[in-house]
Amino acid sequence: MTDSPTRALREGRQTVSRLLIAACLLLSLPTAHAAVTWEHLADYTDAGELCSVEGQLFGASNRGGFSFDPDTDRWQHFSITGHMVSLEQSQVTGDGAGWVFWAGSDASISACSADGSQWSRGFLEFRDHPQIISVLDLSGRDGRVIACHQNGLTIFHYAAESDEFLVESNLHQFGSLPAGAVPYAALSDGSLLHVITGAGFAHAPGWNGTLGSFATQALPEGMGPLEKAWLVDTGTGLWAFLTDSQGQSRRLSWNTDTWVEADAPQGTVLAAAGGEGLLAWSERGGWLHFQDGSGHHSRNESQECRAVSVYDGLLWYSLAPDEQPGRLRLLDPAFPDNAEYHTPNVPGAEGFVDLDLAPDGSLWLAGVAEESGRNGLYHLTEDGWVGHRFGFDRLGQYPTSLLCDQQGGIWVGTWGRGLLHFREGQDTLSYRNVSADNQKVYGFLNNEADFELVSDVTEDSQGNIWFVNHRAWVDSFLVVIPAAWHNDHSTGFHRHYYERHVAGDRDSYPWFVSAPDPREIWVGVGGKETGDTDKTMAQYRPSSNSSLSSLRDWRETLVTLSDARYNFGYADGESSGLITGLSSDRDGTVWVSTENGIYYSSLFNTSPESFSRIQFVPGLISETASTITTDVRGRVWIASDRGLNIYDPLAIAFSEPEWVNEFNRLISGQQGLSINRVLADPESGWLYLATNMGLFRANTPVRDHGEQPADDTVVYPNPFHPERDGRLSISSPSLANAGDTKVSIFDLGGRLIRRLTLSQAEEGWDGRDRNGDLVPTGVYMVLVSTSSGSGSGKVAVIRD
Repeated sequence: MTDSPTRALREGRQTVSRLLIAACLLLSLPTAHAAVTWEHLADYTDAGELCSVEGQLFGASNRGGFSFDPDTDRWQHFSITGHMVSLEQSQVTGDGAGWVFWAGSDASISACSADGSQWSRGFLEFRDHPQIISVLDLSGRDGRVIACHQNGLTIFHYAAESDEFLVESNLHQFGSLPAGAVPYAALSDGSLLHVITGAGFAHAPGWNGTLGSFATQALPEGMGPLEKAWLVDTGTGLWAFLTDSQGQSRRLSWNTDTWVEADAPQGTVLAAAGGEGLLAWSERGGWLHFQDGSGHHSRNESQECRAVSVYDGLLWYSLAPDEQPGRLRLLDPAFPDNAEYHTPNVPGAEGFVDLDLAPDGSLWLAGVAEESGRNGLYHLTEDGWVGHRFGFDRLGQYPTSLLCDQQGGIWVGTWGRGLLHFREGQDTLSYRNVSADNQKVYGFLNNEADFELVSDVTEDSQGNIWFVNHRAWVDSFLVVIPAAWHNDHSTGFHRHYYERHVAGDRDSYPWFVSAPDPREIWVGVGGKETGDTDKTMAQYRPSSNSSLSSLRDWRETLVTLSDARYNFGYADGESSGLITGLSSDRDGTVWVSTENGIYYSSLFNTSPESFSRIQFVPGLISETASTITTDVRGRVWIASDRGLNIYDPLAIAFSEPEWVNEFNRLISGQQGLSINRVLADPESGWLYLATNMGLFRANTPVRDHGEQPADDTVVYPNPFHPERDGRLSISSPSLANAGDTKVSIFDLGGRLIRRLTLSQAEEGWDGRDRNGDLVPTGVYMVLVSTSSGSGSGKVAVIRD
């Protein structure tokens, strides 16, 4: 686990959270760089009001509510039963006692606990007052909530034990202000209740007891009828913002017993918030302002800022939609003058199609240069870039894939020249074309060529090289080069060294191959071209004698006789459509990106029905993914037409009713950017993107080692056979003394399988879900949560 983004920013560290790494993708070479300040968190359609409760960010959108916990990087999405929260008429606040309150477009209020685990079954409704159209403002303190509406204001609290909203008082008259004056905003500073109405200001003592009489004050001279008002408590003072129906705004500060005008805003105020000594407000035209002890700052955005929230010294704000969905952003005021980052200058390259790390930690890329007509290999070492550019005679018309094997060889799949094998000498890069009879390179589209278009190449854990031959002129769709022969480059390659297996018929073209283990080979059939209508997956397994020449499919049928090709989506009844990427993690889970979402299947699954689909909330991530990869921590990186996203199976919140883990677009301002490959370096922590606009890099916490908080959670036995082992033991010594332990079991798609009580957790998990049924074979996440910390682990469940 790593420091949270907010904690890292507060301490000024030069690290980036796994979720908040947007600014670093416009980067410099590996030198000390400025702290990240502006972050594009997520695309939320019409992201509206924002507030913070117990360190979490809560917001409302036209699809419901959402929350983000910066200490765990967890997102939750709430489909609020009974009413939808809309942008124009949404309010959200906390009561200071661990509850969040949502006011929707039908003027009813619901509540949920800050961790999302408990929801009110009923609502606070204003049906007896037909003149109440909407809740104009919500604020909370000391376990109580103030709701402003067209009929006055209501002070209430929520009794969770009885699931009741208990009204303490309804106020319709505010001192000498005219009867019927509508309150637009109200809050308590702990001793006084402050109210802004359409007729003026009012304040009364006695928040913690019986309210006293209201004192009043007129609105500033020249103000027209109020359109919107905000009351903001920064912790060091109170501020009021007023906007009238003509669009003019005023800013006032509270001085002992009266409101005093400050510098007027430059435009129409759209939102205001405060906390931790910070005051922030946004204006029409996209201006976000804030002030602290160092003075006044501002930021110009291309879209209007609709909502602002402040906590932990950070500013969060949402942008109004302008052809694109609303966006949620983060600002660290401690670094208002952030430096720009740039892509590394790669000589001669116009774009990259694939990249991989060599055993020595250096980076190799397959690049394209369409204007010059010279494609190339590029090598990034500690001394900088080394370009090995080759013309058509070597890299073919177009490089398609690249692999650095564990013996120091570089394999390049091409369109037009098949598969090339390179080895780097002291000052040269030698190569050999891999052909069936060890003859010279065949001409492009020569009908005798064995490998016209090698679309993907991979290495299994035993050093065997696997590649798929898209549109082969012979039936060599899936080809393996055994490790015993490819290690000695001087001997060349001979026809009988290839084990040929048909992964499909001549109309089903393979695009991707993954070999998480020599016992399991996956091939993605159909892909990038519209003519590839057979978009399926094939799974092949060697027979029990482990001979590569006797591969069998999951039905134990010889591959040459197999029809083991099937569509994704049997689990949810939907077809996956276009396959765009294939990857596998250390646990043997296979991850596949398609035009209809992300699918996964465990190494231990034995049927096509085992594939499951990850459900994404619309607006957060495009389901049309262009490529996919996994890092050493088991997280899945997904590139789509909205940029780069990350899915972490372990970043699961203990929440109901509906939740997902969604992550942000990471490259902003790059119009027309297409991400072809993603690579996470486990040693350096760099995340590399090969794109049509060049190479991007960001420093991310994906290292295989380094300074991380200890997690001593142990699950045993692993793998777990429920029918034979009985129960899975779950222990976490560092959390053993906590009395409020929660244990939850999730699948890799983030679906809650089972939640165990303390006594059940001590007995162990029996492998059954909430309905009492044994779970299917697969990999599952075990999360242990207490008030003093949390731990997690993975377990492979195998059904007999």
